[in-house]
Amino acid sequence: MAEFFNRMLVGINKGVNSVSEGSKNMMEKAKLHTAISDAEKAKAKLAEQLGNLTHSLHQSGTALPENLVPLCEEISAYVSQIAELKQRLDAMEPEKSAASGTVCPACGTACRPDSKFCANCGGTLS
Repeated sequence: MAEFFNRMLVGINKGVNSVSEGSKNMMEKAKLHTAISDAEKAKAKLAEQLGNLTHSLHQSGTALPENLVPLCEEISAYVSQIAELKQRLDAMEPEKSAASGTVCPACGTACRPDSKFCANCGGTLS
């Protein structure tokens, strides 16, 4: 009878160890997925910063590699489109437009009335 209980105890211990190993494996996978996700987010943020810097250099007249110029020009077109759309929206809400001050013609950001340059893109305000 003692041998029966010993075999049963060995079987239970194997089951517990197996479940414990499985949960450790699952936790390790979750940690790795989180680390991958965090690294991908950091990479995307750096890529966005690189793109913004590249576009700023293009706007200032700095020569860029040939393959970057069309992308910068496309971004500039979107910046102009956004500014135009924001101006149209502001025209529909005159009280908001007057309270916010000057609107940057380059990026459409509302700036303080006494500003000479846009706080968002650095563009000259008229």
